[in-house]
Amino acid sequence: MTMTNLEHTKALYEKAELRDLVAMTTGASGGDHWYICDEDASVAMISANDGVDEELRQPRAELFVHAVNALPVLVAETAELRARVAAHEPSAPAPYVDSFGGCTDRNPDVCACGQDTGAQCDICEQDIEDGESIQTLTRSTYPYLPSHHRDQEWEHYIWHVDCATKAADEADRASETP
Repeated sequence: MTMTNLEHTKALYEKAELRDLVAMTTGASGGDHWYICDEDASVAMISANDGVDEELRQPRAELFVHAVNALPVLVAETAELRARVAAHEPSAPAPYVDSFGGCTDRNPDVCACGQDTGAQCDICEQDIEDGESIQTLTRSTYPYLPSHHRDQEWEHYIWHVDCATKAADEADRASETP
């Protein structure tokens, strides 16, 4: 239910001024005429003179009564739940923070670097120490196979952020030299 529907339902209920309704009949149980009544008078009637669906008139009257009597609670609880959800939803995406301090946990159950990546930089071949900023790349060995294929294999690369910067600078210098 959208907030617009919720507010509309609440406004309709308040405008109708219906409270503590009951379903009653003037005839035998399951009979032709069922009335939806408040404490003063009948506010609606379910009847037909054709003798069709007579067994449905009582349950329909009772459903209408139950639904109208339950509306204030349903509207209030829905509004409260929506407020709770809204309080925990971010109003805007969290800003990107470029402050990754490197992996500090080599536990494969917690950190993938303990099982998916090497412990050495693929550029300088030096050990990667805890807390160093790193970059990783994982790519499929067989690009023509889907990623979920049982024969697909993966290549893993890991390097220091500084090594990548130095390598890029050296490549730029090499391309400038005639």
